Amino acid sequence: MSKRRKIGDRVWIVPGAGFGASRGEWGTIIDCESNREEDHFHCSFCADKDCREWSDVRLDSGRMAYHVSECQMLDEPPLHS
Repeated sequence: MSKRRKIGDRVWIVPGAGFGASRGEWGTIIDCESNREEDHFHCSFCADKDCREWSDVRLDSGRMAYHVSECQMLDEPPLHS
């Protein structure tokens, strides 16, 4: 099950998540109208029926990532072996 997120959460976006996150990087779920809507998009990547797709995430690089699902967000970057 994916972790439930909220506006303002700082998250690690996995490489290839949504549109605009070609590499793994830090981002913040921003406060915008599309992210405040109660009738949000459901995830199309995992089987978790409660996994939400967030419309707008501001990346630390200054770019934006769009339509990023909670299953594509982590609390910390993964450790590489």
